[in-house]
This record gives sequence, C-alpha cells and structure tokens, in this order.
Amino acid sequence: MISVSFAICCLVFLSIISIVYFSKKRIKNMDNKIFSILIILNLIGICIDVSGYFAFKALGVDNVLNIFISKIYLIYYISFIFCLTIYVYNISFKNLNKILKTFITIFAVLCTIVFILPISVTMKDNTAFSYGPSVNLGYVCVFGLTFAMIIILLINIKKIKSKKYMPIFAFVILTFLAFTIQKINPDIALLLLSNSVVTTLMYFTIENPDVKLINELNDNRVLIEKTNEEKSNFLFKMTAEVRHPIDYIYETSKSLLNETDPEKLSRAMSVINSSSKKVSYLINEVLNVSSIDIKKLKIVNTKYNFYNIISEIQARTNQENTKNIDIRYEISQDIPESLYGDAIKIKQIIMTILSNSLKYTNKGFIELSVSSMIKYDVCRLIISIEDSGIGMDIAKVNDLLEYDEEMSENDLKTLGKIDLNLNIVKKIIKYLGGSIMIKSEVGKGSEFIIVLDQKIDLNSNYNESDKYTSFVQKKTKVLLVDDNMEELSTIENILNKSNISYTSTTYSKDCLDKINNNYKYDIIIINDEMPEYSAYETLKKLKEIKGFNIPVVVILDKKKDFMKQHYIEDGFKDYILKEKLDREIKRVINKYL
Repeated sequence: MISVSFAICCLVFLSIISIVYFSKKRIKNMDNKIFSILIILNLIGICIDVSGYFAFKALGVDNVLNIFISKIYLIYYISFIFCLTIYVYNISFKNLNKILKTFITIFAVLCTIVFILPISVTMKDNTAFSYGPSVNLGYVCVFGLTFAMIIILLINIKKIKSKKYMPIFAFVILTFLAFTIQKINPDIALLLLSNSVVTTLMYFTIENPDVKLINELNDNRVLIEKTNEEKSNFLFKMTAEVRHPIDYIYETSKSLLNETDPEKLSRAMSVINSSSKKVSYLINEVLNVSSIDIKKLKIVNTKYNFYNIISEIQARTNQENTKNIDIRYEISQDIPESLYGDAIKIKQIIMTILSNSLKYTNKGFIELSVSSMIKYDVCRLIISIEDSGIGMDIAKVNDLLEYDEEMSENDLKTLGKIDLNLNIVKKIIKYLGGSIMIKSEVGKGSEFIIVLDQKIDLNSNYNESDKYTSFVQKKTKVLLVDDNMEELSTIENILNKSNISYTSTTYSKDCLDKINNNYKYDIIIINDEMPEYSAYETLKKLKEIKGFNIPVVVILDKKKDFMKQHYIEDGFKDYILKEKLDREIKRVINKYL
C-alpha cells in the first residue's frame, strides 16, 4: 500500500509538470523530444503500477491479465532506461541521428523478446513478485543500459559538470537506493518514485524556450550595442579623415590666391591633388556600400578565420619589435569569423606594411585597426595601418599610388616571402580586387588604408540563435524602395502598426542587388520616379532575374492617375496613389498580405 501511495503522489505531481511543459512552446531539438517521451512513459508506468496493484488484489496472481500487466510494466521500465540512455548519448556526442534507427531496431527486438518469453507471478508476504526468463532478460537490459550510461559519463568526464548530466547522476544514485530498500523491505517499491524525480529534475535542465530566448536576446542586445558603438567610432573616424583633406584643400587654395612663385604653386597643387584623391578614395572606396557587388568580387574558394590571421600577425610583429614601439591593435568584433579569400596574400599585405612601419619608426606608435561594412553576404574589410615614423614626401606617395603595372615574373617569384615591397603589395591588392590609399607627411608618419571585399561563409556562422532569427523571418516581409524620406517614413509607420516586417532602401539598384542575392520578400513597393532606375526600368531588370515572381506595386503621383491602368499592363501587380497614401497602403496590405 505504501508503494501505491507513492505512485499516486507521483501521478499527481507529474501530471502538473506535464500540463506546464506541454502547454508552452518548445524548441524542436532532440533533447526536448526525448524528454517528452520520458514524461509520457513515466505517466504510463505509474498508471500500469496502480492498475496492477488493484488487479492483483481483485483477481489474484494467476490471472492472465496480471501476467500481461507484469510484462507491460517490464517493457515500460526498459523503455524508460532506453530513452534515458539515448538522452545521455545525445548530450554527449551530438550525432544521434546517424545511429537512431539502429537504437530503435535493437529496442524493438528486445521488447518483442521480453514480451514473448514466459513470466510467472507469485505472492509472498502480501507482495506480488514476477520471475522467469522474461524478467531475467529485463534485468539484463536494465543493468546493461545503466552500465552503458556510466561508460558514456566516464568518456565525457570533462563535460559532467554540465547541468544536463545532473538527472543521470540522480538516476544512478536513486535507482541504487530504490533496489537496496526494496531488497530489505519488498513492500516498498521506489523505482517509479526514482524515475519521477529524475524526470522532474530533467525538466529544469533541458532547454527552456523562455529562458533561452531571454538569454539570446540579452546576448544579441550586448552584441548590437557593441557593434553600434564600433560603427559610431568608425564613422566618426572616417568623418574626421574626410574633413582633414578638405581643410587642407581649402587652406592651400586660399593661400594660392595671391601666389606667383611657380615652385610654391607646384608644391601646393601636389597637396591639393593628394588631398582630393584621399577624399575621393574615402567616399567611393570605403564608405560607398552600394559599390559592393558580389558579381565583381574575386572569390578564392578557401575559407579562413580573419581573427586567426590577426593573431599570427600580432605574434610576429611583437617579436620583431626590438625598438619598444607602442604597437596597438583595434579589431572590430563584428567581422564574420569565416570568410572566403586568399588568407596568405592578405597576411603578406598587412605584414609587409607593418614591417615597413617598424623599419622607419624609431619611437612613438604603430596602430593596426580593422573595421568592416557588411552588405548581404559580402564583408568589406577596411584595414588601416598608421605609424609615427619618418614618413614620405608627397611625390613618393603619388608615385606609389600611380604605380599600376601588372605582375611580372620576378614579382611572382617573390610571392613566397612574407615581406614584400610596397609596389608588389599594391599589385596584390589590385589582384584581389581591392584598393589602397596612402597618406604620409615627412617627419610625422604614414597611414595606409586598404579596402578588400570578401565573401562571407554563411554556413559556418549558424548557431542556436539563428532558430529565433528564422522564426522572425517567417513574418510577412515587404521591400520598400523610395527616395522620398517623408513618404518612406509614413509607409513604415503604417507597416509597424500592422506588425509587418519590412526592409527600406532609397536606391533602386539596391533593390536589384537584394533580389539577385536571393533575399525573399512577399511584395515590393517602389516609387515610380527613382533617381537611378525608374520603377518601370527596375521591374524590367527584376523580370530578367531567373525565378523572380514577387508582386511589385508602384507608387504613383496624382498627375499619373490617368495612366494607372497602363502600369498594370506593363506588369505591375497594383498601384498606390500618393494623395491617398494611408488608405492605399492599408488596401494593399489587406489585399496581398
């Protein structure tokens, strides 16, 4: 009777746990699937135990029903420990899917044999006992599986501090205690209580979707804040970089107003030329994200970790730093870990310039900073190397920048070296599809800015948080293409109120790039009069993309109201009139989304 009381208590408690667990959304991973099976098995086991107790009392031990119940209870216990073993294997090795069918086949065969083999039931001291070949095989399975769990724990001894292993330790200890107590007092059967405690403990160690989501959001918030700070610092630095040469141009041109000396005029024009080149470079090569084009990118199909390259460079540079120069490293944390490119040549480029800086810097500092700008699956690396060395005059800088010869045979022979000369470095950068800018002043030092676009290895960056990202991405998505900021803001507010996800851009070329890069949208809303390509020109180019079937809605001015039917005939799915923007957007939402 004591065992039945325990069983009924376990039934009530596990029923509450089950209601709480199954009423919530769960992460669809193997751990949760196994736990779901375990909790159902436990409830079934308790029901078998309680019904068996009353059946024995009412019908006696020789009844066919009681023999059937005994066999089912034995299969339940094997099933429970079998699932627990699979759980231990999964949290230890993470390759369960490969051998799951084998596990299930072995389990099915064992359960079939246990059910077929004979079993006998006897009563001793008012307590029912099962014995026979079926029970013996059941014990062999239980002890064999428990031994397998212990072996797995020993193999993964370094991981056993993980909270996921707590239920397994609890199972081994509680099962041992339950067998010992039952051996001393057969009327007290605690195996079900042991299983119930283990199942309850597991509930608090598996992936809880609420807690996990909160942790992911907190991690993402920290990452976003850090990334935003890095972006702000980068933009602030670039703004200053643009402002300085503009100030140079302004001051130099002002000083030329009354200048007649040809030599001074020539020197001043060199300053203006150099400064204007830098402004043009910073705007066009560094900050112009729209210039990133995957089709123009030279992709070397070798994956590399950019941070590993920096670590190697840092170790070698520190070793070569015999003058005790202050070498600083400022590497952005939002650079994707895995990129496609030529890691050896990138290392040669950075190492050569750093070695050059070390050679011509006797005191002061050398700073290597790397920022990134990401567009779709391309990462633009902005590598800056600045020193306080002896510097170069403007003529030498202009010679280096204007040097534009192709690789010679002699150059190719030197590529095996780590350190190269600056002319070859410029050729390598050009070969990789990048660009370089040099700013230098005699006695004040030099700065090299290198821009390289690299393909991102998207597969390597997948993690658990992407499951939440993919969940968010299932929302309806709209691509807004409009260069009228006021109009764009109005549409965004309407979509926000409708809980519709959207992406905004002020360039029609950006729209084409997104579709070319397989970004998925439910609808595209585009302003008719765009500066690069009109809505009609954009639609024509979109239709040239293989597999394009996204409905495109055009925003029309009042003066084109009479032409709206022509736009439909040209291939637009619908139109939106600007004068009734609020009402028209809601109409399109209701109709297509």
